[in-house]
Amino acid sequence: MDKDCYNMNKSISLVGIYQKTGNYFLSNSQKYLIKDRVKVTKGKANKFVLSLTDSKKPRYISSLYPTGKDNIYYLEYRYVNYIVTVKTDTVTISLKKW
Repeated sequence: MDKDCYNMNKSISLVGIYQKTGNYFLSNSQKYLIKDRVKVTKGKANKFVLSLTDSKKPRYISSLYPTGKDNIYYLEYRYVNYIVTVKTDTVTISLKKW
């Protein structure tokens, strides 16, 4: 992924298997953080994802919406829906199939 991956004119995919350490998950060139919301409001999920890649400050990616299954969430990023599976040492992101 190039340095301009967050340019609104460019399309990126979050699909992949990431190594997980604590609440961080990363690949060779990408680093993300799963955070818990301090104050949860109606319509907002308890957890969300920030990108820590190529930026001096974190960039919001999406809320992690519960699916009803343990450690499996979905997120929406730039009109694309993904399934996020969180395990002890990996995070797997795949496209959501309707």
